[in-house]
Amino acid sequence: MGIVKEAADAATRTGLAWRRSGLAFVVFGMAMARGIGRVGIPAHRFAGVVVMVLGAGLAVADAVWVSRRTAGLGGIPTPLTAHAVATISLVTVFVGVACFVIALAV
Repeated sequence: MGIVKEAADAATRTGLAWRRSGLAFVVFGMAMARGIGRVGIPAHRFAGVVVMVLGAGLAVADAVWVSRRTAGLGGIPTPLTAHAVATISLVTVFVGVACFVIALAV
């Protein structure tokens, strides 16, 4: 039972990390869209909205990932497959590249 508990704990930590990252993107996007007047950072509305959408996308990806990993197993996660690892990697690379492009455009 120890390995199953460790896998469940790892899946929980991964889900929390995705949620935390999504929330950080949404908040950062809101700051970009509004600007930070006291510090003299101008508003970049389009870039802010794009970053907020990326954050919301991370939250949706987390919800889909958790539901697929625990579907029909009573909350016990299934082992990661090569396809799941590739999907997580591609989503991470996509978000990173999108943020890099936004940073260059602003």
